[in-house]
Amino acid sequence: MSDALRWDELTAFSETYTCYSAAVAAWASHERADWPSAVNPGLWLTVVEAAEGALGFAHFPADLRGRLGLTRVGAAGSGDAVDRVLDELDRSGRVIVAGDGFRLPWHVAHERRHVPHWFVLAGTRERPEAIDPFACRNQLGIQAPARAPLNSANVLDRGAGRESRLITAS
Repeated sequence: MSDALRWDELTAFSETYTCYSAAVAAWASHERADWPSAVNPGLWLTVVEAAEGALGFAHFPADLRGRLGLTRVGAAGSGDAVDRVLDELDRSGRVIVAGDGFRLPWHVAHERRHVPHWFVLAGTRERPEAIDPFACRNQLGIQAPARAPLNSANVLDRGAGRESRLITAS
């Protein structure tokens, strides 16, 4: 399937996604023609009690990650996390990233507010592209679906005295 056709299919669901489900769909669409049915388990909601009276939730069955072949990994520090993300990008050509909308140039919260946001990096370490079919309207404005080629020099900023960041503004 061409990138343009896959993008058209992904964005047909833009306003029905959460940012996490958009990232899972974008990731799965790279190798699975059946990605729409693979990431749509039907209506699903799990609510659990969390700390201090808060609630946690999941929109997917617990085994979906395993069925899709996804593995969740973490790192001790931000530099290690960036290295692992870029290594996975080299290995498979795509990786789901949990980022900060404040640092994502295509995100409605860019340089305005720190918010968690899931998206996919695709391509290679030298030519990464953000794939983010999520769309919504919130108090900051409109979050539009985005395919954002990134300058590899800006994907990783390890400037003196600053914390490593995965995405910075170009």
